[in-house]
Amino acid sequence: MGQSERHEGRAAVFRYCALIMVVLISLSYGCSSPQITQEKTIQELNALVRNPNIKFNHARFYHHGNQSVVSIQYRNAGPSPAYSVVTDLKVSLDAHDVPIEQDSIRLEPTLTPNATPRELRGILPDAFFEKVVSGKMKLTMEFAAQYQNEQGKQFVSFSIWQFSRFTLEPFLIEEKLNQAVQPSSKS
Repeated sequence: MGQSERHEGRAAVFRYCALIMVVLISLSYGCSSPQITQEKTIQELNALVRNPNIKFNHARFYHHGNQSVVSIQYRNAGPSPAYSVVTDLKVSLDAHDVPIEQDSIRLEPTLTPNATPRELRGILPDAFFEKVVSGKMKLTMEFAAQYQNEQGKQFVSFSIWQFSRFTLEPFLIEEKLNQAVQPSSKS
């Protein structure tokens, strides 16, 4: 046996031993670390704060009878209930506020996750419907919801929509969901 063969044999043994050492160290590390149990995982998940998340969709502007109506659907898409939900609706025409003759603004004590969507709607003066549909005036709608999580932390979600005379439907301009409301400082 030549010297080069012995050297190759020693290198192979060294690699084999190094591989065994790595496996043994890995196994001993796994045995010494605390076990992850299903109970521990559930406890960790329960410790996480899970917030509600109110989302708006399907904004509409339409003529019904002798009235112009704006409406939108909203729902809680978060993992936990939303409490003390207060909705609000503002409508402007060419950047001027439009008086809402009748609306469905309300306080809802609890909005559960993935419940049937609710509708927020307002009835507007009919005088400007044709001007909006023809594109002579720009209609903008703002929908908002303020709510709390189980710990009483306040959140707000809102979306702004504008009516398109081309599609004859509102399109989303801006949306902010699940924004934490900072508590006001008392002076």
